Parts: sequence; structure tokens; C-alpha cells
Amino acid sequence: MQREKAPEKVVAFPFYKKLLPLAACFLILVVGSFIVQNMLSEPSKPLEHTAPNIVSYDTGKDLSNALGFGVKQIGKL
Repeated sequence: MQREKAPEKVVAFPFYKKLLPLAACFLILVVGSFIVQNMLSEPSKPLEHTAPNIVSYDTGKDLSNALGFGVKQIGKL
């Protein structure tokens, strides 16, 4: 019994399908470089830090009235 050889088929891909993996890698490199460049660059203007209006109260009763709920008086810190 001899095995018959299967006919060898050569499927030729179009030229653009041969270049698709290369184009995808190039696109990943370009997009990655833009992302890294934006992450490393300094902001154009400095960040502004804002703080809320800080109010000081002398007693716990004054603070309780301002907050709307009870606060215990602290003896010493």
C-alpha cells in the first residue's frame, strides 16, 4: 500500500496582507511614543492649590452651632 501524496497547495497572500503585522507594530510604537511623551512632559501652567476658607471657633459650643451638630469641648492638645 502506497500512500498517495496530497497535492501541495501554495496559497499566495496579497502583498498588503504580508505588511499588516508590520504596520500594526509600527502603529503601536507611534501611539505608545505619544502617550509616553504626554506623560513625561510638564504641564504648561503650574497647578493651583486652593484651600477652603478656614474658620476658627473659640469654644465647642460655637463650633456646634456652626456645624449644626454637637461637638465635645477638648481640654488640651
